[in-house]
Amino acid sequence: MMVHVNFKKKQATKKERVSQQGKQPSITECLEILNDMEDVPGEVKIFASDVFKDAANREIFLGYNSRLRGMWLKKEVVKISPQPPPSRFSPGDIPSTNLVL
Repeated sequence: MMVHVNFKKKQATKKERVSQQGKQPSITECLEILNDMEDVPGEVKIFASDVFKDAANREIFLGYNSRLRGMWLKKEVVKISPQPPPSRFSPGDIPSTNLVL
């Protein structure tokens, strides 16, 4: 009897995990958090939409704490952009419209 109860508990736990995994974080959720991150330059934020097209990337981004999110995102943007992103802009800097990262 106890074996059967333990088996049923494991089944319920697996079902719950699968159910939670089925709820993918949305691109909008990630962008809302990203918009509040002042330490991430605008160019990185623009490329982030490409990074967030991948569901695994959205899950990783949301899994990190706020300080690590920016570092991880900059690393991902470097993978998809021709040049590394700037670490920060001074308030007077205005990026040109043909800036290539």
